[in-house]
Amino acid sequence: MKRLAILLCFTLLLALPTMVFASEETTVIIHYKPAADNTLDWNLWIWPDGGEGSVYHFDGEDDFGKVATVKLSGNHTKVGFIVRTDAWEKDVDADRFVEVSGGSAEIWLLSGDATIYTSNPDGGETAEATTPEAMPKTGMGGTSQSSYVWSLTALLLIALASFFFIRKQRVS
Repeated sequence: MKRLAILLCFTLLLALPTMVFASEETTVIIHYKPAADNTLDWNLWIWPDGGEGSVYHFDGEDDFGKVATVKLSGNHTKVGFIVRTDAWEKDVDADRFVEVSGGSAEIWLLSGDATIYTSNPDGGETAEATTPEAMPKTGMGGTSQSSYVWSLTALLLIALASFFFIRKQRVS
């Protein structure tokens, strides 16, 4: 019975990080205005900083242009993106990154303009913007949630191993 209780505690300690972080996600909303004479079928290549990328399609339209709502597993602080075609024709040459706060970010992009607007540039007010030159092209600046999960799991395993080692020393 005692071994069963220890095994159950050990299993719960290993599963705890996954249970705590499994429901977290990052949402990025991208508004994109293609040039008036541009008829290419644009999509997005998106990746969490330091992670693998995937293609995402624009899933709607608004008064500004095309809209994509992208949900990524985990809590990411920086997400990279490229506006491109399936043949990898890029709208702008730079890989761009958006800073994420509170699990979400919303940006506006104009065709051929490398600026990342954090408010609608057609809205009549001066739009806040960041440029890709101010952000690194590659790197591990953002920390994905999986690194926290592994760190916490390693810490729990060390604590558990220490507990059993100390307990064994007392018995001997």
